[in-house]
Parts: sequence; C-alpha cells; structure tokens
Amino acid sequence: MNAYTISKLARDSGFSAAVVHNYTQRGLLQAARRTASGYRIYDSEALERLRLIHAGRKAGIPLAELEAICRALNEHDNERRARSIAAARSRIAEARAALDAFDRILAALNRLPSAPVRKQPSKPRGAALATHAA
Repeated sequence: MNAYTISKLARDSGFSAAVVHNYTQRGLLQAARRTASGYRIYDSEALERLRLIHAGRKAGIPLAELEAICRALNEHDNERRARSIAAARSRIAEARAALDAFDRILAALNRLPSAPVRKQPSKPRGAALATHAA
C-alpha cells in the first residue's frame, strides 16, 4: 500500500493541497490513518478517487454528483452508488447528444451558400523564399 501525505497526494494528483483538504472535509476522500502528530495519511484509493473526480469534472459532472458517488463508496452502499453512477452517465450522454447536435448544425451552416469561402492556408512567409532559392 502506498502512503501519501496531503502534499504528496496533491502533487501526484495535480490538485492543490487545499483542494485535497476540502475534498476530505466534504467526504469525497478519506484519510487511511493519522500520524502520531495528527497528519493525515492517504492510500492509493485516495489517488484513484482524485483521478475519478478529475475525469468526472472534465466530463462535465457537477461536484455534487461526484460527491454522491464517493459517499456511496465510503458507506459501501452499492444501490446508491449504482444510482449515482447512472445519473452521472446520463449527464454525460446528454452532453454527447448536445455536442452531436451542435456538430450537425455547424456542418449545415457551413454548407449554406452564405457561408464564407474557405481559402487554402497560405504558405509561411519563408516558404516562398525557400522555393525560389532552390
């Protein structure tokens, strides 16, 4: 089992120590134990949870939904965990559908006669000189 201090966990996850502390207070993470001097020590599960949170946030899942998933994991509540994950996946599916619709509309707009004519990218300034010099 890997042991992480809050600063090492922050460094390895890409989150700040303040965010790790905040997520611990909110119940998204749990320290595996505390040292004799009171420092929190995290395990590799905490790092994986931070990776899950990061991926979820990038996918557009609100922190409150990720918090529900993490709390269900903390409490070993498989039914609530399944519901929370289903809600997150539904949100991702909605976002994908919206992006697909956006792409279709954009493609339709680009086919309209009033769409700007696309020019070929111009050669870099030095390219013309290099061609003539050869």
